[in-house]
Amino acid sequence: MNKPISILFKTSVRKLRIGEHEYFYSALIAVLNALVGTVPSLVPIFTVLKNKVASEAELYKIVLASALTPELLFLHRQRISAFGLFKHTVGHAEFSKVAAVLQAHNILRPLVNTYKNIGKGSYMNISGMFSNFIIDCEKAEYSPFLQTLALILLLAEMKNVNNQFKDKFIERAIDKENVSRKGSLASARTEVDGAFEIFIDAINSAYLLNELGAKDPTLRANLTNLIVPINAELTEVKNLLAHRGHHKPKDDGKEDGGTQTPITPPTPPPPPETGTQNPNTDRPDASQTTQNPTDEPHHLDPNEHPAMGE
Repeated sequence: MNKPISILFKTSVRKLRIGEHEYFYSALIAVLNALVGTVPSLVPIFTVLKNKVASEAELYKIVLASALTPELLFLHRQRISAFGLFKHTVGHAEFSKVAAVLQAHNILRPLVNTYKNIGKGSYMNISGMFSNFIIDCEKAEYSPFLQTLALILLLAEMKNVNNQFKDKFIERAIDKENVSRKGSLASARTEVDGAFEIFIDAINSAYLLNELGAKDPTLRANLTNLIVPINAELTEVKNLLAHRGHHKPKDDGKEDGGTQTPITPPTPPPPPETGTQNPNTDRPDASQTTQNPTDEPHHLDPNEHPAMGE
């Protein structure tokens, strides 16, 4: 009998960037917190995981807060403004009567739309999205259309400003005095991953033992209510890591140990309507645009700097 939660997640979560890692676990804890009490045997293990996630989140906020400087804020505003000008230039080309300009609009518009949320999230998330946007724009197939709309110099400015921001951010990213008192962020995330593995093993064991033994429908339903959102989050992580390769499907299998099959929940009889919960409605709302790096990341962004200490 297959485990309801694949152990391949171990490879995926370790590849997440700093903010991705913190957000993944914080969002998952928020979803599971109201559900785990239905399986009392899992509560102590979940409590350990929740406490370690809280410790990582605290360290993460300290690291981000240490980077709040006027210089960084100015560079951040500058790159956001540059992208806005780029976006509006491409958008305005739609009204041109020149065929080449219209063609440039049609080619560049989908690219710009891919990065429409570039200003949302933590500083590190945004830096990563800018890096990917610039890499895409520098591909040979876009060069003639950038020249047509006179965007070459603006792209170069955006790249320069984003690189300056990332360099300055790294310089200020670690408050060594605070982090030395509380432990490193790299160590904290390792502890979180370990606690998560123990929690997943406990869920898998409880589910398989029940299926091989008592086949208690209530326990099956309660465990399934935990398994479904976990598998959903892990599938999101897998998709994120695949997307990091920028539409290279072959990379997808490499992220999770060579399999390209999405993680799927078990298929027991559906649980009763009472007691079920939709994980999507329980996630924290992180859709707001922010320039404050202490805020939660907007989503699992594929391009943050590696974990502290890596």
